[in-house]
Amino acid sequence: MTRKITAVILAGGKSSRFKQSTKQPMHKAFALLHGKSLLQKIIESISDSPIEEIIISIDSEQTHDLFRSKLEQLFPTMGETPPIQFVTDKRDLPAKGPLLGIVSAAKEIKEGTIFILPCDLVITASEVQTVVEAAQKARFDEIITVKGRNGTINPTILITPSSLIQRLLSLIPAGFTRGRPTDLIRIASQIQLLDFGYELPNVNTKDQLHELNKKVQTAQTQESQASKQLLESCKVLEDVFSAINEENFGQALKLLNEEYRCWQDKQQLLLARHALKDLENLSRVA
Repeated sequence: MTRKITAVILAGGKSSRFKQSTKQPMHKAFALLHGKSLLQKIIESISDSPIEEIIISIDSEQTHDLFRSKLEQLFPTMGETPPIQFVTDKRDLPAKGPLLGIVSAAKEIKEGTIFILPCDLVITASEVQTVVEAAQKARFDEIITVKGRNGTINPTILITPSSLIQRLLSLIPAGFTRGRPTDLIRIASQIQLLDFGYELPNVNTKDQLHELNKKVQTAQTQESQASKQLLESCKVLEDVFSAINEENFGQALKLLNEEYRCWQDKQQLLLARHALKDLENLSRVA
């Protein structure tokens, strides 16, 4: 039987490194990455997976009002996503920072598996699916985290059974506030590291957001140029075939030679060489 998986999005931080300005929204979670807020992107990625519920962990009722208002604008019917709930940090718990958000959410989740993600994480639907599939195959007491390119782990991206968080909470002494998410990893009996071969980016500063926006824009520009080139190539090839049908092999060779010089991809060049050779042979036979 597939266990229930609940996503917990950590959004209780103060975003001090992000240094909000009048040009940016009130909370980093609503900073825009290529036209969509970070929170919207992460919720959309989660929505394409088998995750049954989303809990957003926040620090105050004021933050709760802001988030609810923003989410109602982003997802008017709220039927586009799994059910979304909010949990406010429980200040009586012996934890702070991200761990306080985690244990506060776990108080509401008595059983099942929890997928912990920070609100500033940039993660795609396919990456979420990879983590969820690993969780569905994992032992009940196993914790899963993501390994970066240099072998380090991001302790705020975790999949863990709720029981492990409850166990950690029972081990933390009253009044202790130095706990960290890595403490969950330390007490797990089994740890699985997922290696994507690259870093999943977190947006901690406006400079990082700017760089990510620039990368997305560059990738889209390149994709647009490639699509345009492909359309132009298709038109040229239509003209080539028309010239062949009219037995105007000289014109067909001229067009294909011009097209051949535009192609950069190795495989395309190889195909173009074969096409040219076949057309030259055809023109000689004709």
